[in-house]
Amino acid sequence: MNRSGSRSLSRRTFVAVAGVGAGSLAGCLNRSEGTEGDPEDEREIEPIELVDHSGDEPIEPPEEYRCPVCNMVPADWDNWNAQLVHEGEGATFFDSAGCLFNYYVDPAKEGGPDAEISAAWTTGYESLDLIDATEASFVLEHDQERIDAPMDSPVPFADRDDAVAYVEEYDDLTEDDIVGLEDADSEAALIY
Repeated sequence: MNRSGSRSLSRRTFVAVAGVGAGSLAGCLNRSEGTEGDPEDEREIEPIELVDHSGDEPIEPPEEYRCPVCNMVPADWDNWNAQLVHEGEGATFFDSAGCLFNYYVDPAKEGGPDAEISAAWTTGYESLDLIDATEASFVLEHDQERIDAPMDSPVPFADRDDAVAYVEEYDDLTEDDIVGLEDADSEAALIY
């Protein structure tokens, strides 16, 4: 027991818990089990299931559809979900804009087709409506305690002025933290 009367954590218990946590986190951050440049260790990525979608307007995510990035159910996160359409192939759905960013950077890494991306929508932070993700402004939020997202996520706004107003509320954010979907790269995706 320690001074406060609670039991202290032994070094052995701490190391065991930390090891399990690190292993679990590593599994969440990278679906590929191999190392880059070592083809023998890379596992084959299975193609994702796409849903028929014209790409004209956003649609409701199917109830049991699983996000290709994190395996969560986007229909459970109607205040955060996003979707993307591959030209002539169909749509995939995400539980957050963070998963949309990760997929957008490299669809093949998540089992997506090689087809061009023809449309994308994400749920607007303030409106809670699906907005055109290709026209949206995303704040690269680093303090996830400020938002109530299912997981780490950039904060999407339909109007850039609203994104600017958001970053002006915080000393650690600037207009440099506002990007468009086309600016999503592997560095931004790693944040989420």
